[in-house]
Amino acid sequence: MSVPKKILRILASKGVLFWLIMTWLAYYVTVAIWGSEAFEHFVEGLRTNLIFKTFFIFLLVNLVIHLVTGVYNQRQRLLHKLLWLPLSLGVFIFLLGFFLSITSKHTERVVLGEEDTVKAADGEIYVVKKIQPNLKGSVLDIDEMKGFFSMEPKVTLAASDRDYEVGVYPPSRLGGSYFHIMEFGLAPGIRITSGGRTVIQGYMPQRILPPGSSDSFTVQGLPFRFNLMLSPEKVIEKGRSSARVYNLKTPAYRVTIFRGERLIGEWPSDKGIDFENLTLTFLDTGYWIRLEAVEDRGVPLVVAGIVLVIIGLPLRLALFVTETIGKRRAYI
Repeated sequence: MSVPKKILRILASKGVLFWLIMTWLAYYVTVAIWGSEAFEHFVEGLRTNLIFKTFFIFLLVNLVIHLVTGVYNQRQRLLHKLLWLPLSLGVFIFLLGFFLSITSKHTERVVLGEEDTVKAADGEIYVVKKIQPNLKGSVLDIDEMKGFFSMEPKVTLAASDRDYEVGVYPPSRLGGSYFHIMEFGLAPGIRITSGGRTVIQGYMPQRILPPGSSDSFTVQGLPFRFNLMLSPEKVIEKGRSSARVYNLKTPAYRVTIFRGERLIGEWPSDKGIDFENLTLTFLDTGYWIRLEAVEDRGVPLVVAGIVLVIIGLPLRLALFVTETIGKRRAYI
């Protein structure tokens, strides 16, 4: 037997396929028992480890050979081949898409405000036209665990041809990339002036949701740190119980200013804050999002594989039943 035929015979061996599958299962079970996040370890190994990639490619080649020989061996009728093909083809396409998704996926996460831009895989530039916060008008601090969104936040991305709306889930496919919102927050507008001259004006993205959280920002060229947290609009008291009400449409803030580690003071944001020959004024509130853009060429194959498996399972069952009945009749 020639060398190519020997190699092909080894690759097509059912024993090789069996031990490949058993090796993967043994590895996965071992990591699951003795480690944590078994699937994460498996995916990371497939992404970075050459041995993992080689074993997986070897498995795909073995499946292709079995797929071709399986169709060829269904010699009875064309109908048998059509019933046999979808399930096996679906499994192969799913695994191929999974492999491409893991090894070639590119992910980018960017913090954006209105008028910022993000680029898709095909080079198309999308402008953040509008961020829809969909926040509740007000929330109680005792109810904050119920959430402060009336609906999930949305962002409108404007391209050269039209506008697109992107939410949290499911991801939206634009220009070869999959976009979805990962995080959302308030971006208070501020202006710092000195002697009537504007030092800085703009929006400062802050992680101050849910109410009770605090965040800070600094301004280049100034030796100050500005800590912010939401300030309650009012306090409701009933007997010995009390609840703070936070206005999320027109929020107010509690501002604490530090110079280095030295506390300068603490003020509400409803009027100008004068400190060390500077004035801090709060303007309207904007919003920011953390947008994830994923280029993943394997997703269409994974979806196609799942569809073929769903179609192929009942067809393969019908083939099995038909062959079983035929064998019984032949025996009788």
